[in-house]
Amino acid sequence: MLNDFQALAQLQIRPNHRPFMRQSWQNLAFFHRKFDPDIIASLIPKPLTLHTHQSNAYIGFVPFVMANVRLAGLPPLPSQRRFLETNIRTYVLDSEGRPGVYFFSLDCTEPLSIAFARSQFGLNYLPALLTFNQVEDQITYTGTRRHQPKAAYRATIQINQEATPANPNSLEFWLVERYLLFAFRQGKLLTGQVHHAPYQIITPTQTDCLESMITATTRLPHHTHWDSILYSTGVDVDVFRPTLS
Repeated sequence: MLNDFQALAQLQIRPNHRPFMRQSWQNLAFFHRKFDPDIIASLIPKPLTLHTHQSNAYIGFVPFVMANVRLAGLPPLPSQRRFLETNIRTYVLDSEGRPGVYFFSLDCTEPLSIAFARSQFGLNYLPALLTFNQVEDQITYTGTRRHQPKAAYRATIQINQEATPANPNSLEFWLVERYLLFAFRQGKLLTGQVHHAPYQIITPTQTDCLESMITATTRLPHHTHWDSILYSTGVDVDVFRPTLS
């Protein structure tokens, strides 16, 4: 039986069929916080089960830039060349024991992407006002959910060191190198797979992130402490057509 890290590494292998879409994920900040696994497990719909690391459950808060979204073989529409997203996620296993991501929400600035992702992938995309600004080595992200103004955030990170791939046996690898997503459409489990080069990551030297979105989305207790903060300039991604499990 594969251990956690072997199972994650196995999913890094590119599928041998054509991708459905291509896109770029840029300027990603990965903020992660530990939670009691029993609490998080109660939020995970069956047949998925919570995936833990050293008996800890993690919630991820990930603002980033989405770019050049297009169907494979076609150029992106003008609206799909660059927009912003922020996701709130945790880590799960399917009934086959495959590790992946379960999204509680995905806030987005682009209406067409929201409609497409909700209909095709069953993902909980929500309209939001999001900003990204970089001045030299300092990056600032802000966000407010359009129909839930108390769900908001402001995050600043300082990046000034060389990025490297995550150690294959590290928490950092476990958190970021995820190639399956699981969602539900009309009550049926969908599995989506992506492929990209391993993230080149750094640990920012200075960070500040205050947010109310995790509590607004999940009803989990509000915290200000982060157990892991990482940053990547990004990856080019192949997205494969979702399948019914």
